Amino acid sequence: MIGSHGLRDELTAGGLLKDYLHVLRDMQMQLTAALEFLKPHIDLLESLVEGPMKAENCTMGTGPSHMEKTPKSKNTPCPYSSQSQEPVSRGATACPAIAGDHQHTFSQHPSESNSVKVHIHVYGETLGAHKAVLARLPIQESSREDCRLILVFCPVVSRVGTDIEVALKDVPANKGVILIVMHHTFDQNYTTNPRIPQSSATIVQSVNILFHESRGGVFQCGANEQAITQLKTALSQYI
Repeated sequence: MIGSHGLRDELTAGGLLKDYLHVLRDMQMQLTAALEFLKPHIDLLESLVEGPMKAENCTMGTGPSHMEKTPKSKNTPCPYSSQSQEPVSRGATACPAIAGDHQHTFSQHPSESNSVKVHIHVYGETLGAHKAVLARLPIQESSREDCRLILVFCPVVSRVGTDIEVALKDVPANKGVILIVMHHTFDQNYTTNPRIPQSSATIVQSVNILFHESRGGVFQCGANEQAITQLKTALSQYI
């Protein structure tokens, strides 16, 4: 057997210990270089993190002036409820969540002297889209007896002609009617020219509006803009 001294002599003579020593020294140099590289980066990050915290601690106080809470703003009630089919007065605050057309709000309504008294008749479910149309028109809501025009919103459910005929059934003949046919569609380029059935109602203007709740309500498209322009032109004859 080889004793401990003999083993050491064998390793030393073969150069194994010397090679291992070189490996350890190389590792030591690499670790030292890595530490020297990391130290300034660590110092910089610590200064960036601790600086704002110290500044915040310095500015915070314990007096009453620092403990005041900002009063919570009171949200203006939405002029329409999700269950209501009838809009409120035209001077109401806008409700963008259901308005559909985000570019226009109720705050843009003209004064009463530049608006037309209308009665709103919504036949069927528009999913709130008719409110976006109303928000852009110079109108005041009025009773059927006191109004100058009746705005009839007719969403298409089965057949256009049949739905329009039913929507106009209860409209009095002694009032002018603006018929707004609401088309529930995904396609903002949808085109239609529905036939208006014979009715005792006096229709002074009819337009088509495209809408879908998944697209924000009333589409912001050329067809709808043209319809809004036609509605404003028709209403201007009664101001």
